[in-house]
Amino acid sequence: MDNEDYAKAEGFQSESQRKKRLGQVFTGHRIAKFLAHLSQAEKALSIIDPMAGSGDMIAACLNMLEKKSIVNAIEIDSVASEAFSKRIPGVNVVQGNAFDKATLSKLDSQVYDLVITNPPYVRYQETVKEAGKNSIIDSSAQIRKKLLNVIESRKELDVESRNVFKLLTEEYSGLADLAVPSWLLSCLLCKESGRIAVVLPESWISRDYAGIIHYLLLRLFDIEYVVEDLNAAWFKNVQVKTSLLVAKRKKKIDSLKNCNGYTFKKISLPKETMSKEDLVGNIYPDSKNASADFVNQLTLNNVNSSFKNLSIIHKKIENEVARLYEKHGKSKWFLKLEEGKSPIISEKHQSTDVLEIIENYALNEHLTSLETLGVFIGQGLRTGANDFFYVSKIKSDKDNIIVKTSKRLGEQVLTIPRRYLKKVLKNQSELPDTLTIKDSELNNFLIYIQTAVLNTELTTTELDLAKFYSILPKELEDLVIYTESTNFGKADESKSIVELTAVKPNIREYNIRKNTPPRFWYMLPALTKRHLPDLLIPRVNNNSPCSYLCESNEIVVDANFSTIRIDDKCSLNRYSLFALLNSNWVKAYFEMNASIMGGGALKLEAAHIKKTPMPLFSEGELLSLTTIGKQLSNKICESALEHVDRIILKNLQKQSFSEKGVAQLKKIVSNRRIARKRK
Repeated sequence: MDNEDYAKAEGFQSESQRKKRLGQVFTGHRIAKFLAHLSQAEKALSIIDPMAGSGDMIAACLNMLEKKSIVNAIEIDSVASEAFSKRIPGVNVVQGNAFDKATLSKLDSQVYDLVITNPPYVRYQETVKEAGKNSIIDSSAQIRKKLLNVIESRKELDVESRNVFKLLTEEYSGLADLAVPSWLLSCLLCKESGRIAVVLPESWISRDYAGIIHYLLLRLFDIEYVVEDLNAAWFKNVQVKTSLLVAKRKKKIDSLKNCNGYTFKKISLPKETMSKEDLVGNIYPDSKNASADFVNQLTLNNVNSSFKNLSIIHKKIENEVARLYEKHGKSKWFLKLEEGKSPIISEKHQSTDVLEIIENYALNEHLTSLETLGVFIGQGLRTGANDFFYVSKIKSDKDNIIVKTSKRLGEQVLTIPRRYLKKVLKNQSELPDTLTIKDSELNNFLIYIQTAVLNTELTTTELDLAKFYSILPKELEDLVIYTESTNFGKADESKSIVELTAVKPNIREYNIRKNTPPRFWYMLPALTKRHLPDLLIPRVNNNSPCSYLCESNEIVVDANFSTIRIDDKCSLNRYSLFALLNSNWVKAYFEMNASIMGGGALKLEAAHIKKTPMPLFSEGELLSLTTIGKQLSNKICESALEHVDRIILKNLQKQSFSEKGVAQLKKIVSNRRIARKRK
């Protein structure tokens, strides 16, 4: 039976669907070879890949081994496991669930010098579905339970280590993907002074639910290398950038408060360094083993290369600890393990290098975050049924607007009173050439019904709804009725609008105790400040992200945008914040921290914007920023934007300020944008 036949026998539509369900993105020989050299596989006396796939990692390690070693593997998928056995005969590959004690008992060792793997990054929603007829993947609750059983069975763990593993396993989010327990298991399998070497999506470790793993790495391991796939070129058909991480297990599990005093290397590899056989093959075109040569030179701090955008930066571990405290210091699991005390930091970050200032802002005493300043960042309106709730304007008069409905609803032309409509910014295509969004230039409207219902609701409900609602105007009422009879599902799977998951919450029963009336599917929840922002930023950006000023707070903004409102007590106003958010300082931060999608687009979420580092400005600086913001609201001006960067850097660098910093910021933004687009 070939793979396609097997997939269909298991209940999948295709082999590709089966791989997606299992989180299978096989590593490939180039990445495996490079990671094996980076993690010193040749010195390991015992090696395991607990999510082995068809054996890329183990094959790379076997090619390097200098002496006989224990080499084991685990693979849950019978197809991949069989391929592994045929490819690498003689290696003990156990086919089964890596979180099951019965599977682990079949291994030749309980802990290993090297744990090298590419774990499955399967969404948590998928882990509650069957993987096939055999249901070979457990639910997230079952995986957690099995992992706790494994922790209890590990005799080599001291009391403190056991408690840390147990608490983190109990506390990781139910929204976490399968990679979180996979990381925990990999760390459990690593012996003292051993190494873990892992493939991960670049943005994964920054996700809220991965904070558990970030903590575990910093407390149990010394990070040695982080390697960045600068152009998202390592994997075909994978729309995110990839990173490699190598870390060495500490002999003593220590508090984060004592986690300082060392640096690790962050390496950015552009796609130009990659040859057919090696991630760094073009750096050493005459070498028989470019990965080995690169790692040797890396160890000697002597990598010489003329490749543009190849960089090797020494990163202080204190900065990683500070970031973890900033993001997760108030989490329940963190407080249980660290008692909420701040890390001991021997010195504030004083570097004049712009890149380092941006990356290590958590240690700079002159920087805070937008969130701390009183800037609220959220996401725009998600109606769940845009085909009904969004209409486009044809023309208008004082009291009414003539609109056209969506194609799904027959592009009907209706006359609707203004009180049932609100201006809405729906798509990026509606953004103006300037950076100010004006009410008068928007042609899409939101149907916003709060105080009126269908006539049939009044006449068929026992409750006297007339005390609460009027009757919808005839054309709008007809549209609601027509919409209820329209199929919002697939052609072969009929579904009414009322059945849509995002629309159901609009419906509310009458509350006798509070005397609140019922609500119906066509009534959106009341709009909040996040739907009617001061500023907005597109969530997906081909060029470097621009921030837009809303002319008024009457414009409803769609969920395609992150929305920004300023608290009344915030020192920034809408114009000074507008100027700052369009600076190269902020754009550089976004370029370095947001996620990169397929095709090189930058996906910028509210979580990225909230942590944007900002100086504490003087009254004079704020006044200057306000003046610049007003200027930019009328016309985009490069000299004005450079002036904003100049204000920021003068604030931070004091007497050491140089105009070179302004140019350097601009160069960082340009280089990062070019790098992510060159796939």
